[in-house]
Amino acid sequence: TIEIPTSNQIALIKKNLLDKINIQWIDLTFIKLKDFLKSKKKSIFQYDLKYGSKVIYGNNILLNQIKSFDSSEINLVEGKLLFFTRLWPFVGGANDAIDLNQTESRFFRYQMSKAILAAIDMQLLMKGAYASSYLDRCKLMVDMHKKSDMLDEDLINWALHQKLNPSNKKMKANEVNDLQIKVAQIYSYYSLKILSSFYNKNFSSLISFYYFYSKSLSEYIKIIGAKVMQKKIDYKKNYFFNNIQILILSAILEETSEEYVIAESNNYLVRLGFSKVINLNDLRQLIAIQRIE
Repeated sequence: TIEIPTSNQIALIKKNLLDKINIQWIDLTFIKLKDFLKSKKKSIFQYDLKYGSKVIYGNNILLNQIKSFDSSEINLVEGKLLFFTRLWPFVGGANDAIDLNQTESRFFRYQMSKAILAAIDMQLLMKGAYASSYLDRCKLMVDMHKKSDMLDEDLINWALHQKLNPSNKKMKANEVNDLQIKVAQIYSYYSLKILSSFYNKNFSSLISFYYFYSKSLSEYIKIIGAKVMQKKIDYKKNYFFNNIQILILSAILEETSEEYVIAESNNYLVRLGFSKVINLNDLRQLIAIQRIE
């Protein structure tokens, strides 16, 4: 039998790997091959692994064992998952009230590029045109660009460049704020399109989606189911944090007041055993830390 590594062991492997390569951020995941190959899911992860990966050690024909499928078959639930995953840049990217040094600026631009690239992914998923390469996805988005779209070629190319080689030029607080709002508007626009399609609703704003999602019966059923099945993942915590992150982004876009966001968020935090926060930046810091632990 093969011993399944713990999360602490994976973190240690990741640290040791980062010490040996000239890359600042990597994702490291352990999967059970037998279960993965039997899975009938048609997700971004499966697609990228099948069509955008390279075996560097072990079974050279492993990728051939993964069932082939077209990107148009990827389920739109992937758009929902992508939306919640890429909310983090607006939570932990930067405090928009301060100037950023070189390291902070580099990190912030990188996070903003990830949000824009996620918006591109959402649009391609809706068009059934997702590709496994960042370069290909950006090219596809440029080709299907219309004058009415929020994303133009310059911004798409900027996001790609910042993802691959982010600039460390210092940023003033007003520059941070302006870029954050611009990216938040783009991210919200494409997120609401795919969320509306997935839920078969018409969400005109993030706060309107929050009203729907925070009262979703299906999400509460998942919380109960996870508890009954004694799953390791704390679905209640993830769900509450999802709601808080939606609220934070809606505050950045000035769809609602900071007072409302703090009041709603404190309700969730207290129910999870956390202390109340008093302002938006404290809230962002708390959620950012919790999301990466």
